[in-house]
Formats: sequence, C-alpha cells, structure tokens
Amino acid sequence: MSPETQYPTCKWPDAGPVFFPVPVIVLGLLVLSVRRPALAAAAAAAPHVFYPAGLRAAFAQRQARCAGDAYLQLVQEACDDLGFIQGLWRYRDWPGQDDADG
Repeated sequence: MSPETQYPTCKWPDAGPVFFPVPVIVLGLLVLSVRRPALAAAAAAAPHVFYPAGLRAAFAQRQARCAGDAYLQLVQEACDDLGFIQGLWRYRDWPGQDDADG
C-alpha cells in the first residue's frame, strides 16, 4: 500500500495547526478548584470573559438563551483540540514530506 493511499494528504499544507488555549485554561481552573473552591466560580465565568458576544446579546435582546453561547463555543473549541490531539496520535508514524521523497 503506497503512502498516498494509507495516509491522508494535508488539505492546506501551508497552514499551521490550530490549537485553542481557552479550553485548557478552563480545565486548569477546574482542576485547581479542588484545592481552592473559589476558582470554580472563575471557571464558570471564564467562557464569558473570552467569548463576551453571547452575554452582550443576552442583555441586549433580553433572552437568557444567548448567554449559553460562550459555553457552546468553549465545547466546540475543546472538541477541535481533542480532534487535533487524536490526529497527532493517529498519524504519529506518518512519514513526513522529506521521508516520502527519498
């Protein structure tokens, strides 16, 4: 089986990988809240600090459901991060561009 059929090609070879730091920060706050319970409140409020558009819309439109937008974005970025890590692990033995040429 040739490497072209065994491993996927990069869709955008000039674009670097994207890793979102906010889910890691919130997870760190949650882990630290075991020792300092006040950090649990900080972890709950952190998504609104990083993604304030939903909270602004909740006050402007007077609809509480808009406040959940920050948590939705946090979950989306966490899933992207997990997919990135899963891809790194899955293709860890993938021959690079230099190895495939010669």
